[in-house]
Amino acid sequence: MEELKIKNKDFKYLYDSFSLKEKEIFLDLKKQGINLNEPDYERYSLDHFSKKVKFRNENKSVFINGISPACLACRKGKDSITIKFSNICNRQCFYCYNYNNKDFEIKDPRILIKEKIKQGEKVNHLGISGGEPMLHLKEMIYFLEWLRNNNIEPYIRIYTNGDFINKKILQLLKRYKIKELRFGIKLDQKNNWNVLLGKMQESKKYIERIMVEMPVFPESFVKMKKIIFDLEKIKIWGINLLEFTYYNKNAKKFNDNGYSVKWPPFKYIYRQRSYNGYPVLGSELVCCRLLDYLSKKKYKIKVHYCSVANRLTPDLFCKNMRWENNIDRNYLYFSNNDFFIKTAVIGGNDNINKVLNVFNNESVKYYKKFKVNKRNFLEFGIKNIVFLRNLDIDIGIISSIILSRVQRDNIKLEHVNFKEFNLVK
Repeated sequence: MEELKIKNKDFKYLYDSFSLKEKEIFLDLKKQGINLNEPDYERYSLDHFSKKVKFRNENKSVFINGISPACLACRKGKDSITIKFSNICNRQCFYCYNYNNKDFEIKDPRILIKEKIKQGEKVNHLGISGGEPMLHLKEMIYFLEWLRNNNIEPYIRIYTNGDFINKKILQLLKRYKIKELRFGIKLDQKNNWNVLLGKMQESKKYIERIMVEMPVFPESFVKMKKIIFDLEKIKIWGINLLEFTYYNKNAKKFNDNGYSVKWPPFKYIYRQRSYNGYPVLGSELVCCRLLDYLSKKKYKIKVHYCSVANRLTPDLFCKNMRWENNIDRNYLYFSNNDFFIKTAVIGGNDNINKVLNVFNNESVKYYKKFKVNKRNFLEFGIKNIVFLRNLDIDIGIISSIILSRVQRDNIKLEHVNFKEFNLVK
C-alpha cells in the first residue's frame, strides 16, 4: 500500500486529510441511498484491443472507425457550447440528469453566445439539447435564424429522442445546415424500434451525419450488439456509447434495477455538478466488450465509448484555463493531459530546511509556506522535484481546480515515486 511508504508524520497527516475529503463524498452518496461497489473485474488493458481500436484523452475516450468532430472539440470545451430551450421532455427516463427539473431556469442561448464571443472565444461547435428540442421547434428555428443573421456558422448537432421527427422538420434542419442529428435510444422504453430505424434512415437524406447516442446498461451486451448490427445495416454514420450514469437522484430506482455506483468512480474524486454524475458499475465493461467484439467485425459504423470521466474534462479545462492569466506559473503547473493545476508539496520543518538548502543552491526562488493545524508545509513547482532526487523525503503532487485568483480547491495528493515521475503527466 502506498500509505506504508510515507515516513514523515506531517506529510502523512496531509495525505490522510485528502482521503477524508473522498470519504465525505462517499458518505454523501450513501445518504442518498444509492448502492456503491468496487469493481470485481479488471478494466480492459490497452494491449487487449486490436490496433483498430483507438484511445484518447488518457484512455477515457475509446473509438473505432472514427469519431465525431464535435466529440473531439468536447475534450476541452473551448470554442464549443451546448444550449437548450427547456428541460421539458415527453419521456420520463429515471436516469436522465434533467429528470424532474422542468422548472429549472434556462438562460437565453443568444446571451450565452454573446458572452462567449465577448470573452474572445469562438463558437465553432454548438449542441442543441434539452429536454426534447423538437417540443420547442419555433424557438429553435428562431435561434437558428438569429445565428445566420449574425454570421455565426458553427458545426451544429441536435439531440433528440426521435419521437417528433418527420419530413417537415428534417427539411427545416437541412435549411439551417445542421451537421449532426443524434438520436437517443432508451432500452427501457417500449418504443417501436423499426419505426425509429425508419426515421433515422429517412434523416440521412437531409442531414450529413446521423448518429445514435445512448447510455449502455450493465446487462445490455446482447441487446447492444443487435442495435449496432441494425444501425450498420442501414448505414448510420456513428454511435456514441455513454457510460451509464447516476445523477444524484432516483437512488431507489437504480437500486431496484440492480445498479450501483462504481467506487472509486475516478482517479480524481471531487464533488460533481448534477449534470456530471457518477459512473454505474458494469457499464464500462460492456462498452469495452462491444469495442473488442466490433474490432473483429468489418462494420463501417463509427463507434465511440464516452466515459463519465471523459465528459468531465471540458468543464475542468474551462475552469482552470479561465484563470490562466491570473495564476503564478512560477510554481503552478497546468497539465495538458488531465487539465488539473499541479504543485509539489513536502511536510515537516526538517524536510523544509533540507529542500530550501537545495533550492538556494539551484537558484529556485518561487515557493510558498503554509500551515495546516500548526503543521508546516512547503509548496513549490513540480519541475523542481528533479533537484530533490538525493533527498530521502516524502514528496507529493497536489492536483487542484482554480476557484478564483486567490483560491484553489485541492482535489488529490499523490505520493511521488521518483522512478515513475514524469513532468509531462
